[in-house]
Amino acid sequence: MILFDKTKLLKFSKGSTSNMIDILWHITYNPLPKSRGDIKRLKYCSIDWFGPSYLLNPETFLDKHWRYSEKELLQYVLLAAKRDYAEYKLFRTKTLQAEYVNVKAIESNRLLTITGNKIYFKFEETKHGS
Repeated sequence: MILFDKTKLLKFSKGSTSNMIDILWHITYNPLPKSRGDIKRLKYCSIDWFGPSYLLNPETFLDKHWRYSEKELLQYVLLAAKRDYAEYKLFRTKTLQAEYVNVKAIESNRLLTITGNKIYFKFEETKHGS
């Protein structure tokens, strides 16, 4: 599991899904810069990414991200970031209430499942996803 600040993620990714994936990879694996020339990692190391947003199985998400469109990935991360971490800690709630979202905009997202008034996140339900 990782905790991150959605505002910082959006700011430093500059709207690029590819940059967002790079940042999530950095937060998940926390690699050290390979050299002084490794500017991207040096930049990411200097930022405190900690925040109230979370992903439970970021490794699985990152390992399989290439299978999905940028739109699907972006929706997945930004909707996951809307969940309440305190609610997860207290009740193990991994879903998001659909009332907070334009459901029409995410109906075709293969990473999200809408059942009743809840949105389920593909890689949050199991350790391995599919």
